[in-house]
Amino acid sequence: GTEDHPFMHRALVTLYGGKYDAVRLPVVGAKCLAVSNTQFTIREYGDGAIEEGDIGTLDIHGAPRLKVWTRISKTVYPGDRVIIVQDDVDFKPGEELMIAATKTSHKHVDGNGMMGAPPVDFQNERIFVESLASDMRTITLRDPLEFKHISTNFTRPDGEYIDLSAEVALLSRNAKIQGD
Repeated sequence: GTEDHPFMHRALVTLYGGKYDAVRLPVVGAKCLAVSNTQFTIREYGDGAIEEGDIGTLDIHGAPRLKVWTRISKTVYPGDRVIIVQDDVDFKPGEELMIAATKTSHKHVDGNGMMGAPPVDFQNERIFVESLASDMRTITLRDPLEFKHISTNFTRPDGEYIDLSAEVALLSRNAKIQGD
């Protein structure tokens, strides 16, 4: 779809392959969706073309959503099945959300974690919507939360307001690109 005429149906594109299956794409491997340009294509044939102009664009427009990213407005605790968010949302029953961790493992604070390895013990949670209240901010979850997620803020001495509340992101989309 386009911005003016978004794709309103369901589409699922699954990319197959392993990182080391494609010698020509050693960094990204065979499982990638790429946009090229004429210079890149010409360079592959060995004429030494420079990379300027004719850069391609991938522009995907699925069903418009009211909000796909917000923050909680009230701290939630393990066992809670209701979260309240800061913005109006149009999340639907069965849709998948992510609520970000607000606690960092000691390994990643005191430097004892593995260098360069992605953290695997953060308390991010994948959650599913059971219902959305008429206020469009109160979300009942299918299952209880496992971890505490805080809602707080900080004002710096220079007056800058910083919201430190857990982020909530909509993971479900009607047009989706995924790996195998």
